[in-house]
Amino acid sequence: MVRTVLLLLALQAAQAHAAGAGQPNIILVVLDAARADHVSSYGYGKPTTPELDAIGREGAVFLRAFSQAADTRASLPLILSSRYLSLPMFGFHERGPWSARVENPRDVFLTFDRRQAFLPRVLSEHGYRTFLCSGHPELSQRSRVADLFEEVRWKRVREGDPFPEAADWIRRHKDARFFLYLHVMAPHFPYEDGQVEPSFLEGLDRKEVEAVRGLYRTMPFVRPGGAWDAGKLEVLRALYDARLRRADQGIGTLRETLKSLGLEGRTALIVTADHGENLGEHGRVAHGGAPFDSVTHVPLLISYPPRVPAGTRVSGLVASVDIFPTILDLAGIAPPQGSLLAGQSLLPGVAAPETGRGVILAERFLRTRTHKFIEPDILFDLSSDPGETVDIAGRRPELLERLRKEHELLIAPHRRLFLESKAGPPERAFYYEVAACAVEPAGFVETTSSFLAEMKEGGAPRSTRPWLLNTHETESSLLPNPFSRAGSTITLSCVLPDGAYRVSAQFEVPGGKPVAFHRFRFRLDPAKPFSGPERVERVPDAPGDSVYLQLGSVKVAGRRLRLELAPFPSGGEAARFKSIGFLPAAAARAAGRAVSEAESESARESLRRLGYLE
Repeated sequence: MVRTVLLLLALQAAQAHAAGAGQPNIILVVLDAARADHVSSYGYGKPTTPELDAIGREGAVFLRAFSQAADTRASLPLILSSRYLSLPMFGFHERGPWSARVENPRDVFLTFDRRQAFLPRVLSEHGYRTFLCSGHPELSQRSRVADLFEEVRWKRVREGDPFPEAADWIRRHKDARFFLYLHVMAPHFPYEDGQVEPSFLEGLDRKEVEAVRGLYRTMPFVRPGGAWDAGKLEVLRALYDARLRRADQGIGTLRETLKSLGLEGRTALIVTADHGENLGEHGRVAHGGAPFDSVTHVPLLISYPPRVPAGTRVSGLVASVDIFPTILDLAGIAPPQGSLLAGQSLLPGVAAPETGRGVILAERFLRTRTHKFIEPDILFDLSSDPGETVDIAGRRPELLERLRKEHELLIAPHRRLFLESKAGPPERAFYYEVAACAVEPAGFVETTSSFLAEMKEGGAPRSTRPWLLNTHETESSLLPNPFSRAGSTITLSCVLPDGAYRVSAQFEVPGGKPVAFHRFRFRLDPAKPFSGPERVERVPDAPGDSVYLQLGSVKVAGRRLRLELAPFPSGGEAARFKSIGFLPAAAARAAGRAVSEAESESARESLRRLGYLE
């Protein structure tokens, strides 16, 4: 009887929330590259985060929160969709006048399935005003993440984090019910002057600080006897702490804004990170790579007095995919009908802090309280080796096999759902590296990763086939074999979602040797004659002479495109065919989403400063 009454009361409360009564404003702050064990409320010895500590005292600190991935590209979509596998929502590999992204011919058919929901859209459908305020160069107005929000404000990395813009937006929308997502780059490299808290650098040699900044850009690996000695790692950690403190100061600005507007008691504030950071652990600095705790153990704090008791410290295992359903719970919103969320609300765990998940599941790893399995065959005993320094797979093969099977059993349905999704033409421009295409006839092409190097060194040619397909580990290119006298037409083909596209071809000439690209001949339709490019566009700031040849429009049916390439005219032997670009008709029509060259260069500059581009 008592249980029935409690269930009825809970249902009535949920219905009241769903009707809009008492729904809080929601602020989600994601600190890029913030690791939990450098947050002072998690036991760190330095006062890096007094504002986060205050949030923890006013609400809940989740001591064992884990991201499902070790980098932003993989982790952020999982936070915003509460899924273990999700397509990338933005990419770092962009170039060209349409900011095209590289795609794999297999993956381009994948899409968010009909059961995938997105946090900003769900909140918008329930009356929330949604705003993305970002310092990340790939969360600008042109990103797929930005498409999920009603308003977007992006700020360049060198201009600092966008806390003032977020505070100003809150003041202008104080009477609305809002969801603010603030992505903060302060803990992320580069740790530059003017963007660090100077008190954390007191006593450090200025030249040593500059040397460490340079090392971070060029030497991500820490090896015995290498440049990263103990002194430089100490400086690196001081720089990291100084940036974390700067982020914390921005959160203080946010909290003061809420207090001054009387919104503090009506706003749920959630602070977390998309991933952590290696600071010398596992022979690495920076993030990405293997999902050690140093890059997956993240801070997670929630403050909302009506639902979260002050001073709660939750020791159970929780995951980043739990944030989405927790926010819905705070707002009294049921998951969209037919949707599938992998996470679960964290609010019940606030009342029982010792409880939590039995395991942390991710695509690449499975973590319990005592052990971690990393695909395919790595095993750590976390109770005796919390730093994950000794792989015990060889000593505990039975435990390795048990956790491997458990991981496969748990992740398999999510992988099936991901792979079964099908897509129409993508909404944005994309390109395939030439090595991703099939080349016919195969007998005309020599595939090699070293032939070009041999040619440079004057070595004897290994093949006299008309064409060379160079498949270097970082790029690929198709070019005529200078040792072959036989000119031959070849056909490149690739799988492609059916639809209408504008097609382009990227060519590069090392050293900038002049080439008459207007004399090159192609055709997309075998029923039509060969013709030259409609337009030649130079690629700005590219090494050598790099161009896009606009080949025309094509309608793809049967999920395959065929491009015939005639022998290069005299003088074109040095040209390398690098990639095929596709601009879907829908993207071409979306003129309002076009990105100016200045905006593209600004984003590239931000990526360079963050270490993603050379």
